[in-house]
Amino acid sequence: MTTLSSDIMNYKISLITPCYNLNKIESNKQNLFYESLESVRKQTIGYENIEHILINNGSTDGTEVVLKELAQKYSNIKLLSIDENTGGPSIPRNMGITESTSKYIMFLDADDIFEENTCEVLYNEIENNDVDMVNSNYYSFDGKETFKHVSRFKGCNVIKPKSADSMNFMTFIWTAIYKRDFLVKNNITFPNVHAEDISFLTDCIISTKKDMIVLNDFYSYLYISDNNSSLSHSFSKKQIIEYLDIYQKCINKIKNTNQDPLYLSEFYNFTVIVAIGSLIRSNETKTNKYELFNLIKKYLENNKDIPFELSFYWNFMIYLIEHEQKKLFFSTSKFIQSVFEQNWFRKLFRNKNYIKK
Repeated sequence: MTTLSSDIMNYKISLITPCYNLNKIESNKQNLFYESLESVRKQTIGYENIEHILINNGSTDGTEVVLKELAQKYSNIKLLSIDENTGGPSIPRNMGITESTSKYIMFLDADDIFEENTCEVLYNEIENNDVDMVNSNYYSFDGKETFKHVSRFKGCNVIKPKSADSMNFMTFIWTAIYKRDFLVKNNITFPNVHAEDISFLTDCIISTKKDMIVLNDFYSYLYISDNNSSLSHSFSKKQIIEYLDIYQKCINKIKNTNQDPLYLSEFYNFTVIVAIGSLIRSNETKTNKYELFNLIKKYLENNKDIPFELSFYWNFMIYLIEHEQKKLFFSTSKFIQSVFEQNWFRKLFRNKNYIKK
């Protein structure tokens, strides 16, 4: 690892951005990294108050040259470089946490965009309330239109430690701000696997002894959902196995720290939907799908003591898994997947969870 340090000064926020083959990130024929960078430079808190940590994660397309030029141009940019790609953003993010010098930490993916007042609003909220973390809401861009994510809560939601509402904080790592000392003291880092953000947020929720604040009506972040280079759009055997492993570890942590049973139940509901939904959308071979089917069945068996409340569809799919009805499960899955791909269904799902900006 090599480091090109920023000038030593007191920054308000350390902003961590992993970078990999930036020239390949395109949407509507525009390089998103430069839009992302510009959204940080325009922050109302003042770019000079942000320690901008850029981590080159083993890029092979000249990204290192671009980042070095930026580090020479802007004194507040700290450039870290990894010789070989680590396979995901976890190790770069952990390096960023270690190398950060500010009181607070935020994350931004290289292909997403901040609102102009994102840093200022979140900084003021966490500074004025002396909490360990503050979260917010986000926009999603599908390649044509921008939509607002619909939260089940409104306004400023204050969540007590070990509260039944803890799941409300479980959105995304990049819509939040965190106290650096809190992360370091509790050794909260990202595991180098898929679902690393779920593990990170779970550790934050179960470790804090202070209120958690969620600004449900503050839309701080634009998530570019049509970006083909995003890892979240594919569901391989490896990815689903790692999901299940992380989910089980999180459930065990939630149980061991005596969290509210409703939080545990809602977390479990979420993981079951993601795991089964990922299997439905997987393009793996029949043999691999059957293996994943059995692993999800084992996951359900291991957590049968956790009450859950899901819709008829998910309960039906769970029934098929529990009773080892593989053929019926996958034939049903094939039909459901064909429905998922229909424009009318996508619009129906989107209208339930998002509204136009």
